[in-house]
Amino acid sequence: MLIGGKVRELETSLEAIKREVKEEIGWDNLEYHFLGLSEEFIIENNQDVQFINTMYKAIYNDEIKEEEFYDLEGDWAIYKWININDLDNYLLHPKEIKQMMINKNEIFHLINKVD
Repeated sequence: MLIGGKVRELETSLEAIKREVKEEIGWDNLEYHFLGLSEEFIIENNQDVQFINTMYKAIYNDEIKEEEFYDLEGDWAIYKWININDLDNYLLHPKEIKQMMINKNEIFHLINKVD
């Protein structure tokens, strides 16, 4: 699971991800880089729903003190550090997340439709 959440009224997507990271894991010392947008079209409760996700890569420039740590808002989520080369061993959404993380200058616009 990756950290994320909803944008509040009059909040930019960058302000939102900074707030969500602070709320969920308590960190505010990250460097953020815009990765792109992901549009998802799903069916939920027999209705067509569209999600537009703004994605950022966050770079942590400090010493890693713990390999795994809990979400501060509850113990239902456990985060852990993994090597970027091992991302293929995990089920991440969107599935193109590894490609997005390793490309330095490319901005992505992903469209995922469920038929």
